[in-house]
Amino acid sequence: MTHKAGPEIEKTMPVKSKRAEQDGAGEGFSAEVIEQIRRLHLFSSLSPSDVGQILEGAEIVLASRETDLFLQNDPADCYYILLSGQVALLVTDKAGRKSIIEVVKQGDTFGEEAIFDRGRFPFGARTLEKSRLIRVPADAFFQNISKDFRFVLLMMASISSHLRFLVKQVGELKLKTTEQRLASYILALAGDHEGNLKVRLPYDKKILASQLGMKPESLSRALAKLREQGVSTVDDGIYVESVADLRDYCSDSVLYE
Repeated sequence: MTHKAGPEIEKTMPVKSKRAEQDGAGEGFSAEVIEQIRRLHLFSSLSPSDVGQILEGAEIVLASRETDLFLQNDPADCYYILLSGQVALLVTDKAGRKSIIEVVKQGDTFGEEAIFDRGRFPFGARTLEKSRLIRVPADAFFQNISKDFRFVLLMMASISSHLRFLVKQVGELKLKTTEQRLASYILALAGDHEGNLKVRLPYDKKILASQLGMKPESLSRALAKLREQGVSTVDDGIYVESVADLRDYCSDSVLYE
């Protein structure tokens, strides 16, 4: 399907996900969308025409909550850029048990690691809320990056970032207790703050527990134990009496950033 989708994008591709298609996929690109993409870290060094070139053949997808964008072991025929919303990357074992390995944040990409060897996705991707994404088909991606080596470097930087995240996650699973893993997550939400602070959990505790590699009941026990460190639950968030003290609590097992 070919149509005019905006000043920089000339072609859009059919949507793979039926639920996503029903929610308005193929919306097309506009100058406003191009500028939104350029505000993302991965594309910040590119001009509007560069963004148009690297995303030629892509499409905007609107997906409702709990839409499976792709399943584990599906052919890796595309990658995604998350413009808004939340997407969980999940692995599933033979018994059907699922675990979240990452919750994708706005502006991040996912799935590009798998398309380089034309293999299959090692994880599935499911929206946690209504989300707006860009779907980039693999064939169009390879055609576009062959035109400019800078695009290859952008993808390498993105894949490197994902690798660092996964190495850090594996290290925390092996070296930290459940309380320390939860405390580290809270500290990541706190940023550079040093005093008392209330942080809002970006998703429910069941999802958080899965991402941190623990059961929901283990998360509840970890929260209870962290009361000794000045951490308590309030409304839809977590209150920390002293971010500096909580950072000291985790300092014995800080992993390389």
